[in-house]
Amino acid sequence: MACMAGFIPIACAAFIGEHSYSTEKLPMAHGRPDEEDLAKAKQFGIIIQKECALLANQNDVNEIFLPGSRDYRNKEIPNLPLAPEPSEDRCDVCKKCIDVCPVEAISFDSTFVTDKERCILCFACVKACPKHAREINNKYWSQAMENLKKRCLGRKEPEFYLLS
Repeated sequence: MACMAGFIPIACAAFIGEHSYSTEKLPMAHGRPDEEDLAKAKQFGIIIQKECALLANQNDVNEIFLPGSRDYRNKEIPNLPLAPEPSEDRCDVCKKCIDVCPVEAISFDSTFVTDKERCILCFACVKACPKHAREINNKYWSQAMENLKKRCLGRKEPEFYLLS
């Protein structure tokens, strides 16, 4: 197994968290991780700790098995530069969106300007807006969000992977 920065992966997990695009209108995994998820994470940590104790004196470690990767891009939707924009009738110019943007894609002079090339669509600005004034108004985006919502319906459980 290849060592990465001096580490040999022996376990990994896919935990469920509220989707960054989740909104009041389009909730996806709202409230996750919850107490049940956290209990499973704690139990997995205990299993990993025991696994580490067993592997402490081994020189040869098997590889961890992970399922294949999935291409989430929809080839039918053009790759358009998009970014959440403020609704002028709801925005009270509190500028919280500017404060939370991790890539500094939002600026304000006399009006808000969002650099669509810089925006990473993390939706931090959407979630931080107390007036729910930031959104993307684009038919392709709306279609993609509806498709995402369908895939996110129902409770998904965490997945755990240990050495094979």
